Amino acid sequence: MSIRALIIGVEEQAAIAELKARAAENILDAAAIAEAATRDIAAFRAGMRRQSIPLPVGYVVTYTHERQPDPRLGVIQHISISVDTPDKYPSIEAVEMILAAFGMPPIKQAIRIWPEDVEPGLGAVNVAHWLPGRGPPRAPS
Repeated sequence: MSIRALIIGVEEQAAIAELKARAAENILDAAAIAEAATRDIAAFRAGMRRQSIPLPVGYVVTYTHERQPDPRLGVIQHISISVDTPDKYPSIEAVEMILAAFGMPPIKQAIRIWPEDVEPGLGAVNVAHWLPGRGPPRAPS
């Protein structure tokens, strides 16, 4: 097993802040995302690059705010983390560190976590969380 360094310095913190601001200003519709990915995956991936940043050494992080199809769920934050080594995924420790750098709760508090084959030979770990100050829908009274 090899160990991959993760560096989050001042420059990376600034890039994370910019990416979070872009996500907040450009809320995506989850159903439209799924449709776009099905219709033209290459164009979809190109569009998602605007919501992505590299982190040293060899990580790529995509961060979005997404409006869910169920209106009770509202808008969530979604992060996808991959590494540049074919057929490998980031370690759980790296995912936790990146979540913390984005101001997100740990994995154990996620709405959902799942692996994804982003493209052949490129895997990612995805984590969905409520936005700060929001939570699960309340049962009707």
